[in-house]
Amino acid sequence: MAKKVVVWFSCGNNSAVAAKLAVERLGGEDLRLVRCVVNNEHPDNDRFHADVERWIGRPIERAASAEYADCWDVWERRKYLSGPKGAPCTAAMKKAVRWEIERTWWPDYQVFGFSADEAKRATDFAARNPEVRLLNVLIDAGITKPQCAQLVEGAGIALPVLYGLGFKNNNCIGCVKATSPAYWANVRT
Repeated sequence: MAKKVVVWFSCGNNSAVAAKLAVERLGGEDLRLVRCVVNNEHPDNDRFHADVERWIGRPIERAASAEYADCWDVWERRKYLSGPKGAPCTAAMKKAVRWEIERTWWPDYQVFGFSADEAKRATDFAARNPEVRLLNVLIDAGITKPQCAQLVEGAGIALPVLYGLGFKNNNCIGCVKATSPAYWANVRT
């Protein structure tokens, strides 16, 4: 019996390359590529999504919260922005969507965009989420975050706009979890 694998595409360079590797190495009908759409992300993410679909030759599903319209909706209804355990928008807009797919499709393995230079992040995620069986395609291939950007550009795909504006990740614009003054200076520009 084939193993079911879900690849989480975040519209970042790492997840784009992870999706490409997963399709090349695993292929098959039991491989799903899924993007948790958050309406607070940069509109250029839709262009990047379409470019990556063409590159990997497969569609990427769009999944979104059935309960909340966007991060502002989460913050206003929950009366909370962020704290030591993170932001409620991440749980409501991304994790809850992932959990629903886990509950209804029961993937055997999951692929996230953890690169070789983020091995500790992958280990920490695995420790916090023991029910998730990770396939670390980028780590196993020794591909770093800068190499992911090079591979995306090498495929003729323009990097997501937020990278060009100086952001290290392609998250929502003005992520409430951010604590770096440099991050907020980028938001201001």
